[in-house]
Amino acid sequence: MDWIFLRNYSIARKFFDHFVQLDFVTCNRLDRMDSDAMSVTHKIGNWGLTFGTNLFHGINIKDSQSGMWVFKKEVISKVNLTSDGMPLSEEFKIEAFKRGLRAVEIPVPFHARVGEVKLNTWEDGIWNLWFLVTKMRDFR
Repeated sequence: MDWIFLRNYSIARKFFDHFVQLDFVTCNRLDRMDSDAMSVTHKIGNWGLTFGTNLFHGINIKDSQSGMWVFKKEVISKVNLTSDGMPLSEEFKIEAFKRGLRAVEIPVPFHARVGEVKLNTWEDGIWNLWFLVTKMRDFR
C-alpha cells in the first residue's frame, strides 16, 4: 500500500470502491498535484510520455508514469508484460486499457516527496520513450 493511502483514508476508500467493480485501477497524480511536488523537468517529461502513450497506443489517460495502481490477480494472465524496469507502469496501463479490461484512472492528490527523488531523469525518460515506440508492435 502506497504512503498516500496511509495519509488519506478517503483516497484509499475511493480507490478500493472502484477496485471492487474493476480489473485495474490507476491513479492520475498530475491533475491534483501540489506546485512543488515535481520539478519542471519531470512535469514536462510526464506530460510528454503521457502524450506519447496516448498517441502511440490509442488510449486516453492523464498520467502514464504513476506507479500507483492495483489489479486483480487474474489480470496477469490477460496482459503481456515485458518490462521489468521503469516502463512497467506505462506498459501495464497500455495493456489494461488496450486489451479491454475493466480499467479506470482516478485523480489523487500528489505532494512533494519526502526524501530523495529516485529517477535518473534523462536516462529513464529516453528508456520510457523507446519502450513506447517498440511496444506498438504488440498490437499490430
